[in-house]
Amino acid sequence: MKILKTIIREFIFSLTAIILKTNFRVTVKGLENIPSDSKVLIFANHASYLDVFLVGTALFHQLINIRWVISAANYRIKALQWFYWVYQVIVAEKGTVGRVIDTLNQKKWVMIFPEGDAKWVVQKDNEPPKKLGKGAAAIALSTGVTILPIGITGADRALAPISFKVDKRHPITVTIGKVFHFDAVAQEKMSSAMLEEKVTEIMVRVNDLVEGETHILPVMDDENDPFLDAPIIETTLECHPT
Repeated sequence: MKILKTIIREFIFSLTAIILKTNFRVTVKGLENIPSDSKVLIFANHASYLDVFLVGTALFHQLINIRWVISAANYRIKALQWFYWVYQVIVAEKGTVGRVIDTLNQKKWVMIFPEGDAKWVVQKDNEPPKKLGKGAAAIALSTGVTILPIGITGADRALAPISFKVDKRHPITVTIGKVFHFDAVAQEKMSSAMLEEKVTEIMVRVNDLVEGETHILPVMDDENDPFLDAPIIETTLECHPT
């Protein structure tokens, strides 16, 4: 059964890549920066519904081994359950940091959009502005694993996030940056300020790969972060060798 599931997923991945490349002008840069590490954290900007497919196409040979962190709100969309099965998702909620670390320790790659849906979901009346969560930084600091930044340019013009207007002629560039990592930090030495600093650094590195003007979102308070555990880490960590 496991082999059959893998075959089905790989078929859908291949079909998706073909459809994407056939219908949009996609260029992938920095393929030489893809690491050979067994466990990797991937961070990218998020401005279009195409972004998951673009990252998946850029990292096609690693795709079956990638797990994707998504919001609890999106996971409740019943029409997309097939998609969540294919892409093997982890739902962002309390306890997610520990589950992601467990997944990394199983020698999997984990993909996170630190902005969530912040750049493109319509704001409701009286709703506070969207902000960066600190969970991504907590995982990166706790494990010290390899971090792979990816910048996506033009996807929001090729497929508009709100109107769904399609412009197949607009070029899309997926740029894979050079890997980096943070030295692992013990739980008791982490602070809210440290997490804010590191998640901001992550997004600076990602935005450096995006063509045109970008900006960094503010960071949310700990108590409002759906991704952040309390305490921050609840699992045994395998740290990056120093």
